[in-house]
Amino acid sequence: MRDSAEILDLFENASASGRKMVLATVVAVSGSAYRRPGAHLLLVDDGRQAGSISAGCLENDLIARGTQLFESSECLLLEYENDEFFGLNYGCDGTILVFVQPISRSSCNYPTVVTRVQETAKTSLLATVFDSKDGSQIGKQFLFEVTNNGVSSIDACSNDELFGEIAACALNVVNSNSNQNIEFTTASTKVFFELIKPKIRLAIFGAGDDVIPLLNIADSVGIETHIVDSRRPYLDRFATRAKIHNYDQTFRVESFCNAPERTAAIVMSHNFELDKRFLSAVLDTNCAFIGVMGSRKRTQKLLMELGAEKQRERIKFPVGLDIGAETPEEIALSICSEVLAFFREASGKPLNTVEGNIHHRIETETRYQNSEKRSAYCTMGDTNV
Repeated sequence: MRDSAEILDLFENASASGRKMVLATVVAVSGSAYRRPGAHLLLVDDGRQAGSISAGCLENDLIARGTQLFESSECLLLEYENDEFFGLNYGCDGTILVFVQPISRSSCNYPTVVTRVQETAKTSLLATVFDSKDGSQIGKQFLFEVTNNGVSSIDACSNDELFGEIAACALNVVNSNSNQNIEFTTASTKVFFELIKPKIRLAIFGAGDDVIPLLNIADSVGIETHIVDSRRPYLDRFATRAKIHNYDQTFRVESFCNAPERTAAIVMSHNFELDKRFLSAVLDTNCAFIGVMGSRKRTQKLLMELGAEKQRERIKFPVGLDIGAETPEEIALSICSEVLAFFREASGKPLNTVEGNIHHRIETETRYQNSEKRSAYCTMGDTNV
């Protein structure tokens, strides 16, 4: 999430100044790798960059190509295999395919789609052709919007055979809730499907001192934060840190919760009567995640006085993962960890207890023979891996 925000900022800045840009996207991983399919790196011809596709080694290879990346209008498919590239033992034991494409504000691409998703608060599916037998379709992109009724294309044209194949499996990709790459029969075309969702919103009901570390951690991972309170002096001190909302007779959660399936609400004012009003307002929404700070007994009393005992299954209480948190900073880490685990559909368990691949994205084990294998720049002694 933080990567996306940084990429958008640089994309807008570079577009405004007319700079050339290329976007590198991890489209396939076989074995182990630092980043998974859907990781992005934006490079500008003046040397600026945002995002990441590895721990630094792949970025260095792309930077070493210099002006070559910006002088060509062609897309590039690179294969980084195991420990070969840079001649260094980086130990991940994986094969990574990276698709590099020139982009601009006038084209359909990851940054422009992310902007659209943020404006509409609707999930999109971006399909990118990254390989084909005759090369005719490489770089072509198809955009779909996820609706309550399924998936609809928002491409004006796209009546060709390839579009028909892509559209036919778009809903299955959406239902899998994972980025995928799929090979189609049309010219042996390989397409990377990327789900782009609205950013996670964290609505904090209460503006006490312990909100500060929660804001810090949420901001560090790119979560959009909103703070709600009826105590104006408490609320105003956060005006430069988050989007603030005065809880009064005109307040409506829906005023900022236009994507409830991506919103987490945390009730934590430490004032029982105020928390009761906050919880009542939140329970009237479709917020996907509702958490209440405090003991089980206290929250049960809140629900009883609201006559909302039947809704207890919707609420995480006490909110947070069990990490033995004691301080406000540790509690904030516990809460943010549970929120992320919820929206990423992860278990929240120690990784050493999770069987199989620790990443939830579907990977392909296919090796693409016509991609350009990279084992050059092995003499670069200052390469950071």
